[in-house]
Amino acid sequence: MCTTYVCFLAALLAFESGWDRDRYNAGIIQDWQLTQWAGGPVETYYPHHASWSELTDDEWKAMSYRSTNSLGFVGYQFGEALLIDLGYYQDDVYYGAGSATNTWDGTWTGKRGIGSLDNFRTGEAQTFAIQEAFGYNLQILQNQLSVYGKSLDNYIGTTRNYTEQGQTVSVELTLSGILAASHLRGAWGTASLLLTDTVSTDENGTSILQYIKQFGGYETPGIAALIAFHDGKVVGDEGLGSLLLPGETTGSNGAASDGGNSGGDTHPDEDPEARPQTPADIVFGEGSDTIQLAYAWGSFQTVDGFDPTEDRIDFGSLPGADLLIEDTGEGLKVTVKNNGGAGYLLKDIHAADLSIANNVAAALWNPVITEAGGVADQLRGLGSRD
Repeated sequence: MCTTYVCFLAALLAFESGWDRDRYNAGIIQDWQLTQWAGGPVETYYPHHASWSELTDDEWKAMSYRSTNSLGFVGYQFGEALLIDLGYYQDDVYYGAGSATNTWDGTWTGKRGIGSLDNFRTGEAQTFAIQEAFGYNLQILQNQLSVYGKSLDNYIGTTRNYTEQGQTVSVELTLSGILAASHLRGAWGTASLLLTDTVSTDENGTSILQYIKQFGGYETPGIAALIAFHDGKVVGDEGLGSLLLPGETTGSNGAASDGGNSGGDTHPDEDPEARPQTPADIVFGEGSDTIQLAYAWGSFQTVDGFDPTEDRIDFGSLPGADLLIEDTGEGLKVTVKNNGGAGYLLKDIHAADLSIANNVAAALWNPVITEAGGVADQLRGLGSRD
């Protein structure tokens, strides 16, 4: 069995999208299912083919990125909520927050040149985004565990048990399994498993422990490297090439050859020019602008030109317990706690300049603004207006 990081991504894509050639050849997946997930028959995409079985490997993989299930999840099973968190997409009503399916009727932000769902249905877009999602989930996990004085290092290598067809199955927790589990059940579902042994399932009844077992044991970059990738600190080759492990090379067929590296915390990009860079300051100009807060480990930026009459701070999905707002001589400082000093300084802006109603926002389901000790309470205490 291939255990490289490249093979991990390929296995996850095949299972999530349903475009798994081994299961198709075994008769587990049928042509009618592929047609449904593709949104049309094979001739729609490849007029020279009469059956999905005739697709080349490249054509098959291209369809896996297009695959859309009955709930509107795409490719690696990206949904609206995750792409909102990753900064690709904006909407007020979406799956999990007022909608029964992913309708994709919101607005694309243009991040990395992606302006539509069709733009996102490519290998280039999703290979980059899934690795951003890994880092995003890992950062949330580390933050949640740190509240209890723990980290992922306390759990990797330990075991959990679940019952399958009346038999007890023992599962070793590995980083690749945790990455897959977090993609299945989110960082909070994975944190609940680690902290309280809560075994949750997705909409189709797939157990989080089943995922950890199925995708366990693959080589991956280390936790710090994956978090850095999400934070946008890895530059140079975008996509898969940025996170190949040292010693792996990509052949002409896209498969990786393993140079024997066992993973760990080695930075994935050994080119000195591609190492983490200090984020540039943000300069706002004319028109309304929004600061989108997220877990961005160690990234602290100064915002110049923030206009209290029209600009906003969006706290997204961040919980109030992870936020600290301070009024300093230089301006208003917003820190994401336990996150390597990450945050923003609104240069020359003070709490008294801001209106809670007009200048702050968050995901509709997130009570971070209104909860006790949350954003509104902190800002009021510093002199902001309601």
